[in-house]
Amino acid sequence: MSFTNISREKKKRFLAWWWLTLYVSLIFISAPYTLKLWNFWEKKIKINLTMVFSLFGVGLFFLLFYFLLKAKTQRLLEGGIILTGIFLGFASLWLFFTRHPIERIHLFEYGFLSYLVFQALKYKGSGKRNYLWGISIVILIGVFDEIFQWFLPQRFGDIKDVFLNSFSGIFGFLIIALFDSE
Repeated sequence: MSFTNISREKKKRFLAWWWLTLYVSLIFISAPYTLKLWNFWEKKIKINLTMVFSLFGVGLFFLLFYFLLKAKTQRLLEGGIILTGIFLGFASLWLFFTRHPIERIHLFEYGFLSYLVFQALKYKGSGKRNYLWGISIVILIGVFDEIFQWFLPQRFGDIKDVFLNSFSGIFGFLIIALFDSE
């Protein structure tokens, strides 16, 4: 079957699922090497990844807040208040619930996963059902990720990380909901 015979929407849906599958595969493929890569970046190249991710998170917050203020609609201005709450939730997860700096990657990893899941599901329909399915998919991937890590040497699966993955995914969907036109 040729790609030219498929409708534009089916191509977009296929590509959305393809990117999601690739990203989830990378999560699992990279799991045995994440700690080694982190140590390499921090020790050999002398980059403080905790600081890099912190600055990235703050920058992303201000960028999203800027877009909300630029929109100047009541719904999106109210979204700015919600976004601030989301940011404070992220900050509390960042500061209080992550023992090791490497765990903080979960916040971005599962936030981006939420975006990819949303993109894949938006061709199936719209509304709250997509959000519920999306959050469920992200939580399941997070659970399987931790179970997988439990079997790896030099890695450990932790129920706290399942919650961190889940909350990160939910926060990702809350941010998506602020910008979703429906």
